[in-house]
Amino acid sequence: MKYLNTYKTNTKDNRFFQKISGDNNKIHYDKNFCLETHFKSPLVYGQSIVIYVLIHLKKKKIIENLSFIKKIYCKFDKPIFLNEKIKIYFSIHNKDSIVIKIFNKLKLKSIIKITTKKNKIKKKKTKNLKYFSSKYKIDNEEYNLIQFLALLSNKAGNYKDKINVTSHFEVFLEKKNIKKEKYHEIKQELQLVLQPVHLVKLEKGFKKYFARVYFFRWLIK
Repeated sequence: MKYLNTYKTNTKDNRFFQKISGDNNKIHYDKNFCLETHFKSPLVYGQSIVIYVLIHLKKKKIIENLSFIKKIYCKFDKPIFLNEKIKIYFSIHNKDSIVIKIFNKLKLKSIIKITTKKNKIKKKKTKNLKYFSSKYKIDNEEYNLIQFLALLSNKAGNYKDKINVTSHFEVFLEKKNIKKEKYHEIKQELQLVLQPVHLVKLEKGFKKYFARVYFFRWLIK
C-alpha cells in the first residue's frame, strides 16, 4: 500500500462538520457525556473522515474528479477519536478500484473501498470549498456528493436520542430518482458494552444518490 496522508483530528474540523451537517450527536463533542459511554472520549464524525480521504485522493490526483466515483463503501473497525493522529494508505486494483486503510500506529481503524467509473468525464468548472481548515477546488457535482455524505451524518446522528455511532455504510452514485428514507431498528446486545444497543439500518435516497447506513443506537437511561 502507498502512503496518502497523516491527519490529526481536531476540534475545529469536528465543529465545522457539525455545522455543515447539522449532526448534533453529543458523542462527537460533549466530553462529560462521553465519560458515561463505552468510548469515554468524543469520536470524530465518520462521514467527515471519508470526505477528508476523498478530497486528498483528488488533491494528489489519484482520482481526477470525484464524479468518477461509482460506489463508496466504508467500515469502521475501531472508533476514531478526537485529537487522534491517523495515517492513511491506499492501493489501486484493476484501475477502477481503490482500497484505503486508516491506521493509528499498528491498529486498523477503518477500511474504505471506492469503485470508479471506467469512462472519462470532461473537466468541469470548479469553485473553492473551504473544508478542514483549508480550501479545495471542486465542481458542483463533487460538492453535491460531499453534501450527501453530510446529510447521511445528519440522518444517522440525529436519530431518536442522538446517541448513535456509525458502523459501516455504502453509497451508490448512479441510482437515479430514488426518493426514500427508511429506518429499520434491530434489537441487538453487544457483549463489550454495558448499555443496551440496537443496530439500525438507514436507507436514504436523494437525487441520483442512494445509501445504506448501519449505526448502533445506545439506549442510555
